[in-house]
Amino acid sequence: MTRSSDKLAQTRLAIVEHLQRKQENRRESQEQLQTKARKAVSPRRSPGRFSGFGDVGRNWWQHHPAHTVLELATPVLSRYAARKPAQFLGIAAVAGAAFVFARPWKLISLTGVLVALLRSSVVTNAISHAMSAAHLPQDTEEAEFTEHE
Repeated sequence: MTRSSDKLAQTRLAIVEHLQRKQENRRESQEQLQTKARKAVSPRRSPGRFSGFGDVGRNWWQHHPAHTVLELATPVLSRYAARKPAQFLGIAAVAGAAFVFARPWKLISLTGVLVALLRSSVVTNAISHAMSAAHLPQDTEEAEFTEHE
C-alpha cells in the first residue's frame, strides 16, 4: 500500500470511530432521559400527615408556565455551557447581579401576590386536594376499625 492509501484508511477509521462515539453518546443521553421520565412518572411519597403537599407542589410546577420555559431552554443552555463555560458563567453572574440591583420584588406587594394566588383556581384545587389527601389515612384506619368490630 502506498502512503496516501494508508492515510485514507486511517481517516476512514477515524470517521467510523467518531460516528460510533456519537451514537453511544446519543444512547447514553436517551437512557438518562428515560431515567428522568421514570422518576417523574413515579413520584416519591414521604410518609406522614402532610405528604399530599409534595404532590400538590409537583403538580402545580408541572402546569406552571415557567416550567415550560425551563424545559425548552435547558437543552439550548446546556449546549452553550458545554461549548463556552467561562462565557456562560460570566453571563449568569451579570444577570444575577442585575437582578439583585434591580430588586424586582420591591415592585410587587406581598398582599397582591397572596390575593392573586388565592384567586387562582390551580392553587385552590391544589389546597383542597392536599387537604383531602392529608385526611385519607385517618379515614381508612377508622374504616378498618369499624370492620373489625
